[in-house]
Amino acid sequence: MAKTLILGIGTTGLRIIEEAQQYHYEFTGRNKPGKNTSYIYIETDTSRLAKSTAGGNSEIEAVLFDFDQINVDIEILNKEKTIDSSWIPAVNYLEQSHLGAGGMPSFGRLSLWKTNNYQNIRSTIERKFHEIGGDKDTTILVVGTLTGGTGSGLAVDIAYLIQDILPNNVKNIHSLFLLPNRSSLIEDISLHENSFSATTAINFYSDPKNSFNIVWPDKSKFKSSAPPY
Repeated sequence: MAKTLILGIGTTGLRIIEEAQQYHYEFTGRNKPGKNTSYIYIETDTSRLAKSTAGGNSEIEAVLFDFDQINVDIEILNKEKTIDSSWIPAVNYLEQSHLGAGGMPSFGRLSLWKTNNYQNIRSTIERKFHEIGGDKDTTILVVGTLTGGTGSGLAVDIAYLIQDILPNNVKNIHSLFLLPNRSSLIEDISLHENSFSATTAINFYSDPKNSFNIVWPDKSKFKSSAPPY
């Protein structure tokens, strides 16, 4: 039986999984196909929780990313002359941990660098993979939107984190990301800026000439020449 791990990023990622869960419940009376499928989502707005179906429960597990005590020294980054520090969020915003990424990719990405957030998503992916009896043929699907701060900020890092955790499944990691329509360009240009920056990053690392190199919050190193999705 095919096995699938579905991971939602941000509010839209949660809504996509909620719709899938609701659709399955309406036709089968169950929230998901069976023990071969698992739902999880990452959310930086800690007030947003998964909706239950009419059965009174939800199979969607939350991994809430708050911003308290981010394990990055913002002052040092701001003083570093060799990098562009204009993207770095203000410390006083990060201290308001319940507000989420606020539509800013830099906030979404920095949320992964809180040690607890990183450890929680890593351990949850590992646990959920084993709960469904995951193997080299298991499909991992990442869903969300590239218009918001959480999705656009985490889209690339999450893909490579999954590759690091599940090296035998690199070819089975897929994504479904929503993009803004043309009319929204006038209404909110930031939606298009976020999407452009995220798709540019995904395209960059999809070129085999470009390798993804990173030192994770636990100080472990990872390198990959595979595309993120």
